[in-house]
Amino acid sequence: MNILLALQDIRNPVFDIIFKIFTTLAEQNVIIIVYCIIAWCVDKRFAYRTGFAFCIGMGINQIVKLIFCIQRPWVLDNRIKPSEYALDGATGYSFPSGHTQSGVTFMGCLFQNYKNTAFRFFCIVSMFMIPLSRMYFGVHTFWDVMISFLIGIAVLLVSQRAYAFFDKHEATAAVLGILFSFGMVAFALLKSYPEYHIAEYAYDCIKIAGAFGGFFAGWYIDKKFIDYKTDGKLAFQIIKTVLGILLLFIIKIAFKKLFEQNYFIMYLQNFVLMLWCTAIYPFVFNKKSHGN
Repeated sequence: MNILLALQDIRNPVFDIIFKIFTTLAEQNVIIIVYCIIAWCVDKRFAYRTGFAFCIGMGINQIVKLIFCIQRPWVLDNRIKPSEYALDGATGYSFPSGHTQSGVTFMGCLFQNYKNTAFRFFCIVSMFMIPLSRMYFGVHTFWDVMISFLIGIAVLLVSQRAYAFFDKHEATAAVLGILFSFGMVAFALLKSYPEYHIAEYAYDCIKIAGAFGGFFAGWYIDKKFIDYKTDGKLAFQIIKTVLGILLLFIIKIAFKKLFEQNYFIMYLQNFVLMLWCTAIYPFVFNKKSHGN
């Protein structure tokens, strides 16, 4: 808590802007946009490896959160005043940090794949600045971000070899991925919780479980039945990407507007969104590009 109090004392408009940039890099909406651009237009295999690592890492993150059920810093110590900017993204339990997990995994995958020195330096800086930003805004403790950072590094070290195996055993990967997503749901719903637990604290685990299942289902469908291509003229690439991302967020908003939010809807929403990214929309634009 002393670290958070020290960072709280140095908050100022300039630092706010700097740390907002880095914490935004780990927002799931930002990551999904970058993922779609890479997957649809640049390098599908790299996108799949990254998605694999991201899902594994976030799955572990959410399970650990619900195992320990550690409250947010301002609940544990009323001296901590979290920034209003970061509160919307500070959902569920505090330990370990979801933003740190997603940021380290995603930036680490980019670092591994691209050899440009300047870009790699940016990735490394981001991997350290994202967890620091979460402490700066008062929404995570040092141990929240440190353990999440270490989990992210471990996922990076293991995921490439694991993906290489599962890439040759698509059906096994799809079945295990979907079963694991169901297991996450069962764990979130059936686990014994402390008295201070409220239902909303398990929402993130259900969302990640849905995305986990949707990713593995879509990955398998593409490999077996679609095998979409990422090439195309620049104008087509821009149009298909902008349209696909726009429709993605329309689907997301539609789920929130049309359905009462509950565990089933949250799982289904994120399953469909990830399936859209990996199979449904690629099938549509693949047919279009072949038609051209």
